[in-house]
This record gives sequence, structure tokens and C-alpha cells, in this order.
Amino acid sequence: MRAGSTNLMADISEVAQRGLKPSEIKTFSGIKDRQRQKQGVEALEQKRTQHGLSKDEALQLSAASSKLRMRSEVSKLMSKDASGKEQGFHPLASEIYIQTRTAGEMGLKQALHTTTNAASAGFILRDGIDPTKSQQSGRGADGFYGAGDRETSLREIGAHGFKPHHELTHTIDPRAKVRDFTHPVDRPIISNRSADDTKRDGRENRGDFVKADTVGAGAEFAALPSMRQRGGINTIKYTPGMSGYTEQEQTKTYNAEEQARQPIKLGGHKETSGPHQKDETTPSRPDVHAHRQRTAHRALFAGIHDKAQAHRQRTAHRALFAEIHDKAQILQRGRPRAAAVAAEHEVRPKK
Repeated sequence: MRAGSTNLMADISEVAQRGLKPSEIKTFSGIKDRQRQKQGVEALEQKRTQHGLSKDEALQLSAASSKLRMRSEVSKLMSKDASGKEQGFHPLASEIYIQTRTAGEMGLKQALHTTTNAASAGFILRDGIDPTKSQQSGRGADGFYGAGDRETSLREIGAHGFKPHHELTHTIDPRAKVRDFTHPVDRPIISNRSADDTKRDGRENRGDFVKADTVGAGAEFAALPSMRQRGGINTIKYTPGMSGYTEQEQTKTYNAEEQARQPIKLGGHKETSGPHQKDETTPSRPDVHAHRQRTAHRALFAGIHDKAQAHRQRTAHRALFAEIHDKAQILQRGRPRAAAVAAEHEVRPKK
């Protein structure tokens, strides 16, 4: 209660400082609430890494993480028109929730760009980087894509049905500014929308929102979790030339045999490289949301069950001790009377 009261007073003060309109207060409250829940998740994750978590804490972490991944929660970060169509990240979300960090702070050291035709590497090395020549429909809309490692880069192009030709390695300036979308609970922000949401919003993902936010914040990069490689991180550079990089070099040329081994994903959720193999890193969005909701519900009900069971045990123990106490009192009251009767029998003369 004290923490809640402190948070409320801090929010009231911040609302006054920002001069927010009454119509913005609900959005502000939702964004601040998500920020605090995310901080709570981060604190539990850190404790798990350092000391481990109790059963109750593990359930709390699972439930909180699942809740923050729900589409209804992510939606609180967005501006919408009267029909409910998303217009972009709400300005308050960009100011309060989405963080700008340096590449050094995030441990981002290199960006591998794997070209998908024989001429691209030559153009990039000769003419420089032009982000506007990239495809505009993906998560890296109008941005120059780079992966943190080779496997992630190959999986990313393979997911679009391409084979590798050349690999360019860029050294990232540790001082470069990066908009951070990499936390697991923020993954749905840059994941593909559901079919219904895509129909309403007119785009499969929020790549244009990510670009607008990054450019608006004056950052060179957006950092996104890979949808193709578990644990992989991608960077999208929206500034031209070598801004944000310190070096660029061609580090690999793929031969025909290596290209033939490239796993290609064509439709559905299958990878093809010889026999079809299921790609476990990219489940369908409806399945993901349903799974997360089920996980959250199981964690919630497990917590309720444990607390109810503990409550029943405490109630049973209290009832047992109360019964023992009552019987002891009855016994204590009976002992003086029994002693008096016995004494009376001892002193009464026998006939």
C-alpha cells in the first residue's frame, strides 16, 4: 500500500510537470504501469540468475511475463484513431517506455549483412550504405539490416527464401545510440500481428513504427530480437553511410555448395534443406498468444491453489489447537473437583 501510494503521488507530480491533458492521463497511467511491471520482471530475472527463485517467485515471474506479452497489454503503448487502427507508438511511450542506450552498454559489437544477390556487396562497398534501398515491408522498413552472428543472418535471409552470396561485417561504434526493443516481454511489439490485427491496421508488422520512433529519438539503430534464431539480435540502421559504424569489410563469399546447404523457409512454418523440418523458433502468432494466456492462467491458478491449500492447512491447525486447548481447560477444571472428591473419601470414616 505504501509503494502504491508513493507511485500514485509520483505519477500525479509527473502528470503536472508534463502538462498532460485529461484525455492523456489514462494512456500515461497504462504506460507507467507497464514500465513498473517490466522492472519487476527484470528484478526477478536478476534474482533468478544470481540466487534462484522460490516457487512462488517463479510463478509470479511467469504470470507477469505472460501478461506483458499479451496483445491487449502491448496495445497500451500505441496511438490509435477513432476506428482503433494503430497510428504509431504513443509519444508518451516513446518518451517514457522505449529506452535509448549505447551499443557499448548493450554489448553490440558487430553487424553482419549477408547479401542475397551477386552484385549487392559491390554496390555497398563502392557507393556506401543507403537504407532507403532496403525492402519497406519488413520489420527493418527502410533500414540497413545487420545480425549479431552468422547463423542468425543466414536464418533471416532463409526465412524469406534467399540464398547467401557475400557477407559484409560492420564494426559498431560503442557510442552509437540504439533504441532497445530486445527485452523478451517486448517481443510482441515487433512480432507479426495476428490476421485480424493485420486486416485492421493494414500492415503485418510495426516496422514503420520502429523506424519512426528510432529516427525521432535521434538514434542510429533499432535493436530487435531475431524471429528466426533463438537468442539472436538484429540491428536496423536508418542513417546513411558509415554513421554508427567504425569499419566495414567483406568477410565471406559463399560458394555453390554452401548456398545449396542454406536452409530455406518457404511458407507456413517449415524449413527446407533436404527433408522438411519444423522451425520451432517461429510459431504462429495466434498459437503463441493462446499458449501465453494458458501459461499465465496455469501459473495464476497454481498460485491460487497453493495459497488455498496453505490457508486450509492453517485453518485445520488452528481448529485442532483450539480443540486441544478447550479439552485441556475442561480437564483442568475437572481436576480440582476430582481431587476434592478423593480427599473427601479419604477423611470420611469408614462404617
